[in-house]
Amino acid sequence: PQEISGAPENSDCVALPVADTIADYFRTDRQPMHWLIPAQTAALTGTFLLALVFFYLYSQYGHRYLRIWAAAWTAYAFRFVAELFGVFTDARLAATIACQAVTLFSAFLLLSGTYAYLSRSLPHSWRAACGVGLLWLPAAGLLGADALVLTGPPSVVVAAAYVWIGRAILRSPASGGIGKNLAGWAFIVWCSLKLAHPFLADAGGCQEWVFLAAMILEIGVAVGFLLMYFEHSRAELAQKAEDQRRIVQHLAGVEQELRTRAHQQETVARLGHSALAGGDSGALLKEAVQTVGRTLNVEFCEVLELLP
Repeated sequence: PQEISGAPENSDCVALPVADTIADYFRTDRQPMHWLIPAQTAALTGTFLLALVFFYLYSQYGHRYLRIWAAAWTAYAFRFVAELFGVFTDARLAATIACQAVTLFSAFLLLSGTYAYLSRSLPHSWRAACGVGLLWLPAAGLLGADALVLTGPPSVVVAAAYVWIGRAILRSPASGGIGKNLAGWAFIVWCSLKLAHPFLADAGGCQEWVFLAAMILEIGVAVGFLLMYFEHSRAELAQKAEDQRRIVQHLAGVEQELRTRAHQQETVARLGHSALAGGDSGALLKEAVQTVGRTLNVEFCEVLELLP
């Protein structure tokens, strides 16, 4: 690389660094990029996009559970930030604590959003469990606990939250269709993965597959939530259309009833005027019978005399 055809003799000082850089780039013993870096970057970008979709839907329609779900996906995106921080630095303990903390907080928000979607209040027991899980992480880290003890209890809380969300969605009458089944079963499978994650985290050859499975389940949950929302909105629109149709029918019936009553009052007034004018009582009764029959729209009508 020091001899370049046609180059002046004093060009070696420039050619050497360029040649060395190219040679270094094509070295076969160069340390490869860790697979987590592009994978986590793609997951981070996709999760933020999901959060933006939910924030947009909330800005358009104002449902509270959409805002909570958007916050949940935003919090879950910071999990990948924490994992990337652990890859680029040697602060593995801090990265693990941060990753577990944002995952637990995201599960709490997903749980809160599901309760809001079902029009129910979040029990205090879930708040306490998530609070204990968040306090456990720094305490276990300060005590020097191993990875299994550090991540085990928070993973159990997250798994319990996921399985409850999946069960509540599948049993909810407020939603239906493919979105309900997709989100519900994805949460239940995600629960199993969360329980197995502390044991698979250090297993050789399993990290890539665990990450792939987690991303597939995350996408399934997010798509299921979106389908649930649109199916729920479509059901609400159909119900509103049915309510409006019933109101229109009721108003038509009320209008017809008002016309009938006005006609009856007009008939009674006309008969009263004929009675005051005098005349043959038989003819008056005959006119009254005919008028009442037409007004009430009945086939038979007659006047009877009550004898003592």
